[in-house]
Amino acid sequence: MKEYLKRVSAVQIVKNLTTLVNGASIGELTSLEELVSEFVKTGDLNKECIQVLWERFTMKIQDTTEIESKASLMLLRMVACAEKLTISSNISVLISVGLGDRGKEDFRLAYETCSALLKLVPDRIKSDSLTPPLRFEEDHLMFRNLKEILVSGITKMEDTYYIPMTGQAVAVIYQLADVPDIICNDLLKEICTIINKNYGDENGQLSLSSKILSRLLALFGHVAVRQMNHLDVNIFCELKRRERIKEEALFNKNKRQSKNKRASRKSLAADTTLKKDDEEDEDEIMGAVADDAEAEFIRAVCENEVVLGDSILGKGMALLVQVCLNPGKYSDIDLRTSATLSLAKCMLVSWKYCDLHLQLLFTILERTTEPTIRGNIIIALGDMSFRFPNLIEPWTPRIYARLRDNSNYVRKTTLTVLTHLILNDMVKVKGQISDMAMCIIDTDSKISGLSKLFFTELAQKGNSLYNVMPDIISRMSDPDAGVPEDDFQTVLSFIIGLIQKERQSDSLVEKLLYRLSVARMERQWRDLAYCISLLSCTDRSLRKVQ
Repeated sequence: MKEYLKRVSAVQIVKNLTTLVNGASIGELTSLEELVSEFVKTGDLNKECIQVLWERFTMKIQDTTEIESKASLMLLRMVACAEKLTISSNISVLISVGLGDRGKEDFRLAYETCSALLKLVPDRIKSDSLTPPLRFEEDHLMFRNLKEILVSGITKMEDTYYIPMTGQAVAVIYQLADVPDIICNDLLKEICTIINKNYGDENGQLSLSSKILSRLLALFGHVAVRQMNHLDVNIFCELKRRERIKEEALFNKNKRQSKNKRASRKSLAADTTLKKDDEEDEDEIMGAVADDAEAEFIRAVCENEVVLGDSILGKGMALLVQVCLNPGKYSDIDLRTSATLSLAKCMLVSWKYCDLHLQLLFTILERTTEPTIRGNIIIALGDMSFRFPNLIEPWTPRIYARLRDNSNYVRKTTLTVLTHLILNDMVKVKGQISDMAMCIIDTDSKISGLSKLFFTELAQKGNSLYNVMPDIISRMSDPDAGVPEDDFQTVLSFIIGLIQKERQSDSLVEKLLYRLSVARMERQWRDLAYCISLLSCTDRSLRKVQ
């Protein structure tokens, strides 16, 4: 009876959690993932519940629907955040069900299966670890099934979840396969062969539907960015791990040899200590040189071989650029969205490729009427600003210009990206920060709140806010800017209220008084006088005012 009650309780808990998962937004699912993880740690979500989740996922429980099965898999992925053994001990079940016959017909199920398998990957790869990472052989059933799903699915137009699924599938290959580049190269070759055979004519011209072409270009982008990450992180850490093993082996060998010679070296103890110190310093220098050589080698491969080489991916770049250059010919919105995003991903891989197509990317940003495309480009430019800061820096004003976009989504995305870059010291704060200040009075309350949060955080970073205050006031009080007086006062009353240090207030008063003395228009006098009135005055600043 006790076991029966446990089972009934577990089934009810799983049903309740399933109800929460179905229809939840991305933000709600992220929050739920944290809660489920805590439930596992505290034991509130016990083994009986996890067993029920597996039974519902595999549809062993009668009357389980496809929606409930996928929801159970999502919950199992959340459980794995606290207990990775949940996934690692059931890999064969995930492959046979999620990447088996059901997965081949339901790309959403395949997507969730890949997301669960990615929980096998550690959150952070330690470069100093001697333990080899978890990797599977090239011919493992996991990769054979994924390859079959990706190849056969590219022409299945009825399932619209193909592109998101390919992103997760490629991630699984690169994170868990022994030779992911070989697998993905063969995958792209096979798909291109099928497309040429079924949709090519005698002259070598392709007659593809927009959906198939968008899927192919999306796959190019996924593979390119994953190959870059694989080289930058996985290969680099593996090279360091192997070098560390060699050093450990050499150290142990020398240690054994030193024991045999210890007696004969007693008389040279002081001399040996000096030599040992010199050898350690030399080892450190040699290790740093080796790291630099490895990083330079990986950089050269990314720069010249991934998207610019003779591989199938490199050859596909011409088709990608052609689609981006001809919006009239390739007018399908989904196709242009997929092509632009893939172009941006490929630009992240190579400085040369980025420099070659940066003008094209900004042209698309300024001319496209689709907010989704503009938002995707802004996000990509944020990543490029981190990877190639000197290349993107001259284009920064065009990024700030999107803060005045007519789409709430684009303005919010731009503000979020710039907030991240500035607060993490990835880009220098420019005079255009006044555009971010204007977001305080945005009609969208979320954008207004995000802007206020940005300036509040900026005020905590030493003199960062104080340093840009003169530029903000100068640009917003400029008659050519056309900022209404009420809006000016609303923005500056909030920002100046964040200046708390007495020394900064005195200095700002002095600077504003100078600007007041050279101002020539009544509106500027009022604006500057209003700013001075907001600052806390000390005896020193009062004397300056007098």
